[in-house]
Amino acid sequence: MTIRFGEGLIETVPPATPGNLSEYLQECEHGYIRRALESRGGHITETAGDLGISRKNLWEKMKKLALSGGSVTGAHSRGG
Repeated sequence: MTIRFGEGLIETVPPATPGNLSEYLQECEHGYIRRALESRGGHITETAGDLGISRKNLWEKMKKLALSGGSVTGAHSRGG
């Protein structure tokens, strides 16, 4: 499956292999959010808008998936 982010960044979801579905979905979500953050230069508010979720929800997902500002080149939050 191929997913397109704004400005032409394309993500291909890894093929499913037998195993734990929860781990597979978490891996997909981690990659998807990381690439979305990269496409917005690490700006959390803009990335959340692109993903159609709240800034707070994105922040919670980043925490759950061990994605911090340092995980994304130039990542930072604007406005607190």
